[in-house]
Amino acid sequence: MNTITLIGKVSRAPEEKTSTSGKTFTVFSVEDKNDFDKYPSYAKVMVFGMLRDKISDVVEGALVCVIGKAKAEGYMGTRGQSAGKAKAVLSVTAREISVLAVFQSVPQPNAGNEPAPTEGAPASSSSSSSAGQPAEQPPVQEEDVPF
Repeated sequence: MNTITLIGKVSRAPEEKTSTSGKTFTVFSVEDKNDFDKYPSYAKVMVFGMLRDKISDVVEGALVCVIGKAKAEGYMGTRGQSAGKAKAVLSVTAREISVLAVFQSVPQPNAGNEPAPTEGAPASSSSSSSAGQPAEQPPVQEEDVPF
């Protein structure tokens, strides 16, 4: 069995869906962006069964760790320059989910709009400084997420 561990920011809020067989599940997407990639990568996370009851803290913008089974899925692009081109997305069926931090935007003088942890969120293990922070990323548009 293949197992993957994803750590990233929730880029699309959890949404409840029903399969063709009548099974209810929750789906959300996780974004991974680093200084070396021009564009972020996305993974679709699907949550079934009793684990769905344990993800109430998973909100858009939260930093999460997801452990589960990975599967690559293909589709044809339908918008803009990707129309008619083959695309792929990573789907993960979650076995474990941990919310590492929940962020909210708080304007700070001379610092721009950087996310700040909400009260009660775990503190980062490393000290933050502007020199160690990655360059500011443009906001993700809903049509940029492939599912």
